[in-house]
Amino acid sequence: MLTAWLLSALVPCDLVFGWAPIGRDTRPLSAHIDESSVAFFGVWQSESDAGDEPSSDETSPFFAGTVTVRRPLKGTPPTSLEITTPHAIAEGQRVLLLGRGEAGGLRWRAPVPVSEAAEDYLWQLPELPIGPRRLRHVLPFLEHADPVIAEDAFREVSRTPIATLVDEADTFDLPSLRRWVASPDVSPLRYDLYAVMLGLAGDANDRDRFGERVFTADVTPPLVLGAATTGYLLLAGESGLVELDERRLTNDEATFSQRYAVLQALRFLWEHQLSIPRDRLAVSVRPLTEDADLADLAIFQLQQWRDWSLVETLAGRYSLKAPKVERRAIVRYYLAAAVTADPERQAVAEAKLAELEQLDPEMVELARRFFVP
Repeated sequence: MLTAWLLSALVPCDLVFGWAPIGRDTRPLSAHIDESSVAFFGVWQSESDAGDEPSSDETSPFFAGTVTVRRPLKGTPPTSLEITTPHAIAEGQRVLLLGRGEAGGLRWRAPVPVSEAAEDYLWQLPELPIGPRRLRHVLPFLEHADPVIAEDAFREVSRTPIATLVDEADTFDLPSLRRWVASPDVSPLRYDLYAVMLGLAGDANDRDRFGERVFTADVTPPLVLGAATTGYLLLAGESGLVELDERRLTNDEATFSQRYAVLQALRFLWEHQLSIPRDRLAVSVRPLTEDADLADLAIFQLQQWRDWSLVETLAGRYSLKAPKVERRAIVRYYLAAAVTADPERQAVAEAKLAELEQLDPEMVELARRFFVP
């Protein structure tokens, strides 16, 4: 999944619900429907303003109203429901109501205002399992004019397994993806998703356009540089990585943002086993262990990837003058190698660890204390 990259708000307001604040939850609405006992679409009718009662953020009044059922979605809803919400809702507004618990003791989330289009969009989701069918349903709504629909579709695609995205890449709307990737108005979070999708489905022209963004630092915001690099490598493969090695990872003139963007892309490709073999990705990360700005991140990445090719040499770079994070990363690399590497390298790691303990006993003790293989 792409959840490590793709986080954003569901609706413009922060809707505080009875058991979780949905405005801070990155899951799509279908996930909340799934965990609810009862769900229905209704119509809001205002009753009164309980102005004396402080809201959950102690700044706004609660607004009381009655919701009459229009369309049951899950379970058996009441005919009507009296409820309060910290946000004003227009008279006659369609709303989504979610309740959790046993009959007679349901706890209701605050009503979620929805349009007629959003109601129709959400109505079909519970019947569609996560996978190709649901993906095909939500893809046309990614940049819908209704922000609730657009954001929910974005979240649905974001949690789709990467294998499904790969298999369904030929169904993507390439003209739209190209337009969104080129638009300065698309948020960095959405750009992350669209760049990956275009990287999976695009052609040589898309590769070249990504390359222009990757290698033209002054026109590419740092927040989207990692995603642009990922899109580029998905389409360019190993030949693109060779160019990045030369122009970014081993180029002293490359900025921190440019080098870090490459590291982000390599992590993504490794995790999802896309485009470039894993052992080749590790080859590009190893030189970064000597990078003053990225050494700790690169060492940690090689440890996570179980790449023990530096077990003979990394300890030789250990310096008490180095930043604490770099020293800790080196110690943790050897701690991990001592328990997970092959027997020969385990022995080397244990010997190097003993040397480090003589040199910097406090750091080794600290690293051991919090180490998890």
